[in-house]
Amino acid sequence: MKNIRLLYVIGFLQSFVPAYVIERLFWEMRGMNVEMVVWTELIYALTIISAEVPTGILADRIGRKPMIQMAAIFGCLEFAILIGASEFWHFGLAVFLAAIGTACSSGALYAYVYDKLMEEKKQIQFEKHVGYLQAISTVTTIAVAFLGSWIAANYGLIVNYWVSLMALSAAFFLALFLSEPERTKGQESAVAHIRTSFQVLRSHPELWMSLLSGMILGASFTFLDEFWQLYLRDAGMPVGSFGLFMALFFFIRLPGQLSAHILTRRFKTQILLLIVLAVFTLGFFGLTFSPGWIGIALIFVIYLFDGPVEPVVAGYLHHQIGPEQRATIESFWSLGGNVTLVIVGLGFGYVSASFKLLGGFGWISAICGGFFFIALWMYKVKE
Repeated sequence: MKNIRLLYVIGFLQSFVPAYVIERLFWEMRGMNVEMVVWTELIYALTIISAEVPTGILADRIGRKPMIQMAAIFGCLEFAILIGASEFWHFGLAVFLAAIGTACSSGALYAYVYDKLMEEKKQIQFEKHVGYLQAISTVTTIAVAFLGSWIAANYGLIVNYWVSLMALSAAFFLALFLSEPERTKGQESAVAHIRTSFQVLRSHPELWMSLLSGMILGASFTFLDEFWQLYLRDAGMPVGSFGLFMALFFFIRLPGQLSAHILTRRFKTQILLLIVLAVFTLGFFGLTFSPGWIGIALIFVIYLFDGPVEPVVAGYLHHQIGPEQRATIESFWSLGGNVTLVIVGLGFGYVSASFKLLGGFGWISAICGGFFFIALWMYKVKE
């Protein structure tokens, strides 16, 4: 458990990034306009999609620890470049490195946690530790947002980046003390490894349907998380209250994150995901037709039910998969999530352009509702 507790500290330090709260202001100060930022977002998305599966294969073949350490290195390099960035290619390179780092950790981190718990025959606690890692990130992000605002107001924007670099450097230093889990490493070729991973998924229909449910829910939640400010503005909320709402939205996810391991002991994973799909369907439908306080209340409900989704899906995945394919299949999940985000986002953008933001939320409701009935049929849940 020493290594997992060390991951808690590393997770805290990697979330201790006050630069994010003033990121767009800093980039603008260094000459980055909106079009340039969009191009960097495209670089990030394409790099993530390209690197997800290869980094997952590496995590299964060479080890979880090296990939976690590489992610920490790339995080440091990103901010080291941004501190001196003044040209578009500087920012493009920083974003490229950030995407590689994210891909390195996406498959390896949870696989590392599960393998370490298996060494002590405590893998049943996996959802609990994933929830704790998420909760640490959530609380740290909220606290650092306020800290970053204070630092920027009193000492300037660049100080936030120096503080962030120091925190990420400390995280890398601590990552050096992680120990690799004991497991059998795959010896097959990369192509054979991918083929085997697909065969494993094909033989577990409930697993890939659970992963698809997580992708749909994750993509749907992303658009609420991105656009709740516009919804609150249209509902007549003063801009000065947005900081409080942001903190409340983050905090209301904590009960689900911290109780995911309890929920999975009492309910099947598929039942939990169907419940969340139903809540998302009704919640986004309500947002479409009930702007105002009722809609704001529904936002809180959606944030609450989103809390346990990632720990529950990750737990089901790792309980079903052996150590040889664990990180690779999780990378498939992450890759699929990004592709799903693009597909759902295209529809969201088109509908929102024609029927405004409320219409976009109606589109999300339709997606969640349609998939709810598909998942219900696939899971063969009996009333």
